[in-house]
Amino acid sequence: MQQYSRSIALMGGLALIAFGILTMRDSKRATMASAGDGSYTNPYLAGFLTSAANPYFWIWWLSIGSVLIVSGLEAGLIVAAIFMIGHWSADFGWYLLVSSSLERGRGLLSPENYRRILGLCGIFLILFGIYYLGSGIGVVG
Repeated sequence: MQQYSRSIALMGGLALIAFGILTMRDSKRATMASAGDGSYTNPYLAGFLTSAANPYFWIWWLSIGSVLIVSGLEAGLIVAAIFMIGHWSADFGWYLLVSSSLERGRGLLSPENYRRILGLCGIFLILFGIYYLGSGIGVVG
């Protein structure tokens, strides 16, 4: 299990760094999407289809997510299950906060500040990726 954890940590670290670089690069020309017309009748289905069609969702689970699952499994099946429930609950809470904030405050965030926030998120991903690389080669943790 240890050799797999190391390989997964290295791949996950590289994926995070790549996502961070892409996020920083794309943040320079990012624009905020305009509000839709609200004609979609089932927002739950729309959210599910959006997530399922998002390649980053699958890439994340196949790289970084698998690192976290393997780490949880090393501590036991119950720990891994608790991690998954906690992770999905955090995702739900985060998306609820983001969607509510966007609905209520769309006009409060300027395009320039939006790009700055994206750039900071890219930096965070890179730093997190460096941490995972360090744990994969045994320098950290």
